[in-house]
Amino acid sequence: MELSSSLAAVLHSPLFLLAALLLLLVFTLLSFSSAKKPGDGGGRRLPLPPSPRGVPFLGHLPLLGSLPHRKLRSMAEAHGPVMLLWFGRVPTVVASSAAAAQEAMRARDAAFASRARMRMAERLIYGRDMVFAPYGEFWRQARRVSVLHLLSPRRIASFRGVREQDVAALLDRVRRRCCRVIADHRERRRLSQPDGGDGDGDGDENVDHRDFVDVLLDVSEVEEGAGAGEVLLFDTVAIKAIILDMIAAATDTTFTTLEWAMAELINHPPVMRKLQCEIRAAVGVPGASGGAEDFRFVPFGAGRRGCPGAGFAAPSIELALTNLLYHFDWELPPHADGAAAATAARLDMGELFGLSMRMKTTLNLVAKPCDMHA
Repeated sequence: MELSSSLAAVLHSPLFLLAALLLLLVFTLLSFSSAKKPGDGGGRRLPLPPSPRGVPFLGHLPLLGSLPHRKLRSMAEAHGPVMLLWFGRVPTVVASSAAAAQEAMRARDAAFASRARMRMAERLIYGRDMVFAPYGEFWRQARRVSVLHLLSPRRIASFRGVREQDVAALLDRVRRRCCRVIADHRERRRLSQPDGGDGDGDGDENVDHRDFVDVLLDVSEVEEGAGAGEVLLFDTVAIKAIILDMIAAATDTTFTTLEWAMAELINHPPVMRKLQCEIRAAVGVPGASGGAEDFRFVPFGAGRRGCPGAGFAAPSIELALTNLLYHFDWELPPHADGAAAATAARLDMGELFGLSMRMKTTLNLVAKPCDMHA
């Protein structure tokens, strides 16, 4: 009894707890220092990119803050366009210049085409999707089926009628809100039709109009019946993961891009007026097209892992944005006290970091219909 009480007193003493914590700290430091570093192979140590000073155990994670992209830019200004960061015990090379990005995504894209295994991806999207799949046969087959049956130029052209009807419905909603009139029945008729309208597109009657899910199911059945030696790449879980990729990658990103574009135009009124004049002068003129400026950005990535939906997203955003600028003039709403609309300086251009970079404050604008025949 006395021995047990003495042992309990020792275990609960502050000195014992402090000693246990020190031993745990020493053990963790030893295990961390003995971990294999990049370039350790028993031979000559490879040169590594410059790396900022980090925090023990956590590496550079605490330094990124709530807006990692801005912090990475400031770190690149101090340490160069290519730097090594540690996210915990995971080494990560960050490329922050056009030349470095071209080297990684173009010249050496095969070396960077794969993806590390992530528990989050396995839990949320079954580990069988196309975005997080490692570079291999499954990824190649999933991308080939997606491009061939949904995102090929011919397929995208066949969706032209659907895109135009969706933009017309958007314009109707904006016009109803700003004019406060009873809307016509075009939206109701469109929603009542199973195919969303005539959807003639470019007039190609030979286009296969099957649903993309049906295409994936057919591919799965073909693979399954190919023979005992064949590997079934598209099971039910893979089909669900690929469909989730399509929905997640194409919905929020398009809306976010339109919101940022309108915010930037409101912030630069001369640019908006110039763009509206160009659009309104070109609409209705056969063969008219503006000279595109060369912006060296890669919003859809590049190389083997570039976004396969780039050809679908670009015309969708362009069609919506040009119609909004063609049919309406835009300005900021007045103050709550009834004062006139202020300058664009009071427009909050802050962002929220995430899978898609949304605006911190929802964009609210006043639309005024523009009568082109006046």
